[in-house]
Amino acid sequence: MNILIYGAGVQGQFLAHELNKRDNNITILARGKTYESLQERGVRLKHFLQKKNSIDHFNYISELSETDQYDIIFVTMKYSDFYSVVPVLAKNITQNIIFVGNNTNPQKLRKTVLEQSNTDKNISFGFLMTGGNRDKAKTTVLRFNAGELKVSHLEGQIPFHNILDEIFKDLSIKLTY
Repeated sequence: MNILIYGAGVQGQFLAHELNKRDNNITILARGKTYESLQERGVRLKHFLQKKNSIDHFNYISELSETDQYDIIFVTMKYSDFYSVVPVLAKNITQNIIFVGNNTNPQKLRKTVLEQSNTDKNISFGFLMTGGNRDKAKTTVLRFNAGELKVSHLEGQIPFHNILDEIFKDLSIKLTY
């Protein structure tokens, strides 16, 4: 599966690490110094509670073009930044998008993306059961029960749940609908 993690904070880096398996081709979108740092050192996580460190290398991009196509895009940003990326996501041809994080008005966010998009979009929302912080050398992650991603869709069943099932198959991170 071709997966874009749109955002390279704690949530984005942890999700990329957890989804890293042979059948998943992961790209992380980052900007500025974060992009440069990831290009140089990769995703370096300190798993605080598990008392271990990991280093992963992925594809990195600094912008999303209209024709970049992924099976799914996970948007892992602060809620206050979601609307700043809506025009780019709306113009992109990828159909399946999950906004991961706190979202006080998912109906409004979904409506805004759909109104700006020229293509069909399946918009869902998720909450990743992790936290942490970043510094120049590494990202410290706090996760419980190997992490868990809870995903929902405003209109019932997630239209692309089969893609999610395949992405999360045989992984330690738990996917809950």
